[in-house]
Amino acid sequence: MDKFFPLMIVAFVGSVTSILFFYFYYNTSIYLTLSLFIVLFTLFYFFAMLLLSKRFWHSMFFSRIKKITHFKSVIEKLQILKSLDRKYFYRMTVVSLLFYFCFLLQLAILVSAFSHNHSFINYIWAGNLIMFAKTIIPPISLGELGIREGASVYFLTQFGETASVAFNASIFLFIINLLIPALVGLVLLLKRNDT
Repeated sequence: MDKFFPLMIVAFVGSVTSILFFYFYYNTSIYLTLSLFIVLFTLFYFFAMLLLSKRFWHSMFFSRIKKITHFKSVIEKLQILKSLDRKYFYRMTVVSLLFYFCFLLQLAILVSAFSHNHSFINYIWAGNLIMFAKTIIPPISLGELGIREGASVYFLTQFGETASVAFNASIFLFIINLLIPALVGLVLLLKRNDT
């Protein structure tokens, strides 16, 4: 359940920024873009109702969905959300948003430091796209190393940065957020086991 809230934030923000990215950088039709936004917001509204409304679990619409055989296994897994406390839901959403914003800010600062440019909005936009791509692509390596770097190179070069800047920022983000805390934790664990 601890990964659920960050995943929800990444899915929503990443979907919105991806649609905008396709619209601005690949010149997709405004009708397609608006249609995708309508579908996206409808799905997330449905999901929010699923999480927040106790009446929704007993509604006629939901009872019809439960009868569809393709959705039965998914509905059984979502039954845990039925007992979710609203206070816990809001608290975890805020913590997940802060975590997500911290990641985006770190990436924007690193890209800015390596490139000597200060396009923070573009770097935050690219950070959203990188997180979304990292979430969609299944992990194939230790610490998802390689996926984040490839996504960084792709998206940041679309925003006018060089591949080396994107790679360096991404690898330093990995070092700061995963490698250094893991090494500190390993040292503390080994010290604890020695005593």
